[in-house]
Amino acid sequence: MITSLFGMCTRLSTFVACVLGIYLVGIPYNLGKINHDTAVACISVAVMAMSHCGRMWSLDQLVAYLRGKPFDLTPSAEYRWPIQMMRVVICSVFFGAGLNKLRTSGLDWITSENMQLNLLHFATPVGLWLLRYPLLCHCLAAFTIVVEFLHPLSLVSNRLALFWVPAGVL
Repeated sequence: MITSLFGMCTRLSTFVACVLGIYLVGIPYNLGKINHDTAVACISVAVMAMSHCGRMWSLDQLVAYLRGKPFDLTPSAEYRWPIQMMRVVICSVFFGAGLNKLRTSGLDWITSENMQLNLLHFATPVGLWLLRYPLLCHCLAAFTIVVEFLHPLSLVSNRLALFWVPAGVL
């Protein structure tokens, strides 16, 4: 994984990182532990293994440049599709989370104490501060569902992505 990070033997190292990463992430599933947080990581290593990510800024290119091979910096769609693919994957994950909240609990997810329980579970200083204001927690729960359910709007335009992507991170 480190060699694929720095771009050493990029095609081989990204393929090996993909296979080993998916294998290592899959081991807990064999023992009965289900963790949905790792799906995006598995998809991202697969996307990187299929892409030509080592053709631009990598140690492979630096070695080729030092050997006298010309360095081609012309933009190409070949370098854009992995980013677009990951945007679609992340939007799908957010949309699925928002849809699942609406489908299973409906508006009760907003009006119940679910957000307070989640904030208490992670116990960050900001979360503990928010616990003192139940109305603010309900507003935060509503904001969460709106951002998750409507996150695919960030694929429509870059202007909408300027709001939806940071909102999804929050």
